[in-house]
Amino acid sequence: MTFLDPADSFTQALRELNDVQRELAETDPTDFITRQDLKDRETALRETIRGFSQEWTDHFSIDQLRRRIKEVERQIEDHYGNRLSYTSGGQSGFGGGLDPKYLHAMHRAMDKSGDLEGTKAELRRLKDQLARLEDG
Repeated sequence: MTFLDPADSFTQALRELNDVQRELAETDPTDFITRQDLKDRETALRETIRGFSQEWTDHFSIDQLRRRIKEVERQIEDHYGNRLSYTSGGQSGFGGGLDPKYLHAMHRAMDKSGDLEGTKAELRRLKDQLARLEDG
């Protein structure tokens, strides 16, 4: 049986992420299927890399977990609260407003810059950890 050092696995995941990002940059922009496969792999690798630090740290008590869960949920609420309303779009019929295409693009950019996906992943991890502690 071979022992896998977590540091080696972490380094391997970082290298693979770098390779995927390089390949994504070199892939033709019109090759949608390949690009989507690479983006999916990139997302999975980022989740794996996040898991390395989170599994070995963050050992909270039940009360600390509940407080942290409330804080993360508040961060997510604040994130969505900072978005422009869909009524800012030009669907009112009276002209003006933002083109929905640009409104959605802005929301996607906000999600990415605010690491909304990472925050939601942290919330899931914290809730799983709380459930394990409560179940005994």
